Amino acid sequence: MSRSKAAANEQDAIDLWFALLRTTADVRAEVGEVLAHHGLTRAQWGVLRVVGEAGPEGIMLSHIGENLVFSNGNTTGIVDRLEEAGYLRRLPHPDDRRAILAVLTDSGRTLYEQVTPAFRGRVAELVGFLTPDQRESLRSILAALSAKATGPDVT
Repeated sequence: MSRSKAAANEQDAIDLWFALLRTTADVRAEVGEVLAHHGLTRAQWGVLRVVGEAGPEGIMLSHIGENLVFSNGNTTGIVDRLEEAGYLRRLPHPDDRRAILAVLTDSGRTLYEQVTPAFRGRVAELVGFLTPDQRESLRSILAALSAKATGPDVT
């Protein structure tokens, strides 16, 4: 490949990178508005969602971060704030004295059940205009990009 073609290819990749970042920021902001309407940050919703999806038995604190889509590394602080707000509580694990469970309180369950349909609905609105084939293509492209980013040949 000639130097000019390589430079054009590199610039095209940079332009695509910025388009991906802008789109991600736009979608996160739109979903963030739904969450803010319920008094939650995206990080708080992430933790609330993981605990809510775990069901009434809860989830070990050490497993919350593994189930977050985005993590800012401050899961403990987010759990603290959700506990202070009365949305979840920590309980000793019944079978492992070293482990602590996070479970939703009644008000946390109510909030989770209020936010979930609003969250899901807004996400569906944002991507619902895409045809099934476009969604599958986008999933495939994003999976390939993710695999490349997390693969062993990243420099």
